[in-house]
Amino acid sequence: MRLAKPKPVSARPRICWILDDTDRSGDTARLHAVLGEETLARRFDRHVISLAPPGAMAIEIQSAGAALHAAHEVHGEWGLARSGATLLRTMHLLKGLRPDVVHATGAAAALIGTAAARLAGVPRVVASPHGEQRTPELVRLTLSWALRSADLVLGATQAHAQLLASRHGITEGKLRVSGLLAATHRCAHQVVIPELAGGPRLVSLLRFHPQENLMWVLDSIEILRRFHPGVCWTIFGRGVAGAPLLAAARARGLEAALRIPGETDDPLGALLAADIFVQPRRTEHPLQALLEAMHAGRPIVSVDGPGVRAVMEDGREGLIVPHAPPSLLADAVDRLLMSKPLREDCARRAQERAHVSWRAARCAEEWAGFYSELAGRALSFAV
Repeated sequence: MRLAKPKPVSARPRICWILDDTDRSGDTARLHAVLGEETLARRFDRHVISLAPPGAMAIEIQSAGAALHAAHEVHGEWGLARSGATLLRTMHLLKGLRPDVVHATGAAAALIGTAAARLAGVPRVVASPHGEQRTPELVRLTLSWALRSADLVLGATQAHAQLLASRHGITEGKLRVSGLLAATHRCAHQVVIPELAGGPRLVSLLRFHPQENLMWVLDSIEILRRFHPGVCWTIFGRGVAGAPLLAAARARGLEAALRIPGETDDPLGALLAADIFVQPRRTEHPLQALLEAMHAGRPIVSVDGPGVRAVMEDGREGLIVPHAPPSLLADAVDRLLMSKPLREDCARRAQERAHVSWRAARCAEEWAGFYSELAGRALSFAV
């Protein structure tokens, strides 16, 4: 009997990232920033699976040297049918790719990616669950299983890692802290500074979520208008929760002071057009846009929340305020507007810290260390 020749296997470990999507999300921008770094490019074969149709970042991911694969086959909202089809498609892709390590980033990816990897016989799984508080109920209920099943779970900060441990029952030996990254060019091929209404100009970049009640920003705007009549707060973002906020602004006669134009293709340009960047979110991971603003050298006012104090110090890189009462945010904005030296000092320190602390090269080195540790144990068992 003649035996078939075995398929050649690359000498380099094969890493496959699984993402919730490949649009302008922070996870995609972070991955795009590090994919082309020499530390990863030289040592690993790189593949990316998107759980949604490849979006605006697909070309950038491929240009950074990774092969892109789409696992999405069922159109419409997430449900049992789409989740099941996506799981099977992801498992099929993983069986063909034969990765040594899967890195699932995002709550849905952590669930579906981990399950698909285990079904496909992938030796090692890394999970980076970001923002699981805003995921569908089914995902939240089963995410604990996925994280406990993974070989390594990465938290964005030490506080986030501790939260994951307490919420999902993850043992300390499985937890690592993966450094933050100021990925500033979310799908921006060029910087186009937009013409923003009013002056002074406040800018926010966020995704609207029903769980995030931002109606209080209208009270802050009303207070600011007493001292800065032309102030205009432009919030770039998407999500159904933005419509009620805009309707409430119109009902209170604040339509000239609050603009919600939708998502922007050039977040860096929007930041550079701002006099002050305002971070109004209080949920678990409000850091991506905040890091971008720091990297761009913008004066910052941020609502306090988990992770904020890990990247900036109140009065040094910007001003941090409690989420209530709204007058505190208005006072902080007014304080920066009335002091040019304070604005310039905060912006300079923020930019210096972002450039030193959260570089793509450093993030790539950390990830390479995680993958090498896992792949060294996995290579002899690769499917």
